[in-house]
Amino acid sequence: MIGLEKISINGAGLDIYLKYLDGWTGTRHISANAVGGDIVILVPEDNKLEEDGQLEIDKGGFIDVRVRYY
Repeated sequence: MIGLEKISINGAGLDIYLKYLDGWTGTRHISANAVGGDIVILVPEDNKLEEDGQLEIDKGGFIDVRVRYY
């Protein structure tokens, strides 16, 4: 994904990989609602979330979220 600032995902069960192709400053929002599932978010190595862009993740249900760098 490039430049997408807000993502909303709804479903019964989730198995999702989100890959950001660009770096950013500011906050990007992800909202996920499901009974359960897994979300893996891939972020470029040069966009350290502690320093540059931030992710705000809201989740409902039993959803495991992992952020990885590539």
